[in-house]
Amino acid sequence: MGMLDGKVAIVTGAGNGVGRGEAVQLAAHGAKVVVNSSSSVETGEAVAASLPDAHYVQADISAHDDIARLLGAVIERYGRLDVLVNNAGTTKVIPHHDLEAVTDEIFDGTKEALSTALERFPQGRAPDAALVFSCAIRKYLLGTQTGTEAELAREMLGPDVPFAGFYCFGEIAPVASVDETRFHNETIVAVLLGA
Repeated sequence: MGMLDGKVAIVTGAGNGVGRGEAVQLAAHGAKVVVNSSSSVETGEAVAASLPDAHYVQADISAHDDIARLLGAVIERYGRLDVLVNNAGTTKVIPHHDLEAVTDEIFDGTKEALSTALERFPQGRAPDAALVFSCAIRKYLLGTQTGTEAELAREMLGPDVPFAGFYCFGEIAPVASVDETRFHNETIVAVLLGA
């Protein structure tokens, strides 16, 4: 018996990468997972097909109508929602040769990810904890301003919500095979935990 037996989870941005891994782990612990992506439909469908009692819904979580349709599909199929993993992120590309282009706007990704996660968290509830993931190169780009990013998270989450930030590998890659390698330095994933 898994610790999430009978629970229903949505994982946004679950067509590949971290989101796919989160969906697989939730299912491994017994959750019924709704896999979501905005554009990787075939990949998202394949992820859902590989999991027991999972379902795929294509939706752009930056569009309110799509969010309503996603939630409606979950309630129609499963009758409930217990877990939301807001894994979908945004990216602003800064080429290697232009690192001077990094400005205080680099914090906009953090603000947007946390704001979106907080807006999407069930109304009337506060998260028990928060995890904030971004690419490892951000630590280099932020330099001595990494503390500023932590202060921003604390301000947005409030004084009582414990949080951890992680700089992860895997966000430096060409967007297409003909492009030069670039930093995807504003890809931020905010995961709010709570029952």
